[in-house]
Amino acid sequence: PYEKKENYMFHGKNIGISITADYEASIGFLDYITQKSIVRQVAEATESIPVQVDVEYNFEDDRYVISREFIQKQKEHGIARSSLNSWFDISAAIADGIYQLLSETNPSLRTIADTMQDKVRVAIIEN
Repeated sequence: PYEKKENYMFHGKNIGISITADYEASIGFLDYITQKSIVRQVAEATESIPVQVDVEYNFEDDRYVISREFIQKQKEHGIARSSLNSWFDISAAIADGIYQLLSETNPSLRTIADTMQDKVRVAIIEN
């Protein structure tokens, strides 16, 4: 809402957001960042939990890092929460924003848009 279309978001197998990039550049970046060698380098350099389970990681240099057993257990038994849970909160945030637009005498479009965007972001993160 209100001049918020600055991003492209692609979801599914690959997730990524690129600000003010065209479609082809965004797809090219997502193809690059999801290559197995790049995913491994990012996870090892940032010492973060791997997000792609079909990549072999090498964390031997850091004794505080996640064990291979933990990673293997997550590969075999990990679960992901359904993204459908967030739709109830997202639709409530959008409905609230539309209600504010229709019910207020002089609504601040930017404030309402920012509030809606924040509520949607929180709904996605929490669910």
